[in-house]
Amino acid sequence: MINIAILKTDGSTERKQCTSDEVLKTLQDAVGGYIEIVRGVCPPDYLCIVNEDGLRLQLEPNPYLPHIVGDIALIKEKDME
Repeated sequence: MINIAILKTDGSTERKQCTSDEVLKTLQDAVGGYIEIVRGVCPPDYLCIVNEDGLRLQLEPNPYLPHIVGDIALIKEKDME
């Protein structure tokens, strides 16, 4: 199983698990749309996944990483290979 942590704009967090076959759909559901990988802002060996259209949709800033808008999904980099 693949573990995904979701950092929500309301300050809450959520955890989800999925299989490798379900990872894309689970990430899209977590961020509310098409995904974009943001590098260099997450802990080592992790990827931050955000809504690709977050700025255009004027999503709220995320309190965990205020320069990113919308919910953020964290996933281990090896699980996206």
